[in-house]
Amino acid sequence: TVGRMMRAVPVTAKPETSLEVFRQEVPLGAVQRVVVVDSDRQYVGIAYPAEAAIVTGEHRSVRDIMHHQDHFLLPGMTVKEALGMFESAEADALPVLDGPDTRQVLGLLTEQYALRRYNEELDRRRREVSGE
Repeated sequence: TVGRMMRAVPVTAKPETSLEVFRQEVPLGAVQRVVVVDSDRQYVGIAYPAEAAIVTGEHRSVRDIMHHQDHFLLPGMTVKEALGMFESAEADALPVLDGPDTRQVLGLLTEQYALRRYNEELDRRRREVSGE
């Protein structure tokens, strides 16, 4: 399940954080993505530091570069369901939330890791069936 595969979220940001502060707190290359949470720690989107590096203008905030606000995974989802969510969201990683109403971030899952685990399980089952 997604709950067993997710990883901890290393970095979060608030949507109202200015891009200038965001660039200082999350230097380019430190992480690929940052989970954005509101003051109640509820998920509101994902921001990419690489995008923050190229967006200019005064009074710009993390809110201006948020993506995937309505896309997330739940811990009880199967790998196959998660892969469908990655495809529909056109995302390479999505947060795992405790529920659609409370939206508390439990972790993060990348599509690459989910695919690897899915393929490992398929190989294991194939070997069981073929008697290897």
